[in-house]
Amino acid sequence: MKWKTYTFWILFTEAVGALSGYLSRESTELYAEFIAKPPLSPPGIVFPIVWTVLYALMGIGIARIRLAEDSPERQRSTVLYLLQLGFNFLWSLIFFNAQAFGFAFLWLL
Repeated sequence: MKWKTYTFWILFTEAVGALSGYLSRESTELYAEFIAKPPLSPPGIVFPIVWTVLYALMGIGIARIRLAEDSPERQRSTVLYLLQLGFNFLWSLIFFNAQAFGFAFLWLL
């Protein structure tokens, strides 16, 4: 039943990304409208496509970990994955909604 594991983790990861995007959508639109971007910035349509693919790949990664033999490393990897997913989720809210750009930078570190 590997496909169930892959499906769960991909959908779970995509849902976290989608919720973060949904909660920061208005702020993201304002940011895109009023912030001067470098000349080589990709068009706005690129970002949701790239993030969807990235989150799907992250879901595949954690599914592979969860399908591995049970071990302390697997458990630690799962905790680290969920922690980084939480950090990713909150970063958009910090950067776009709170406009705390300095703190968002520190949050990445």
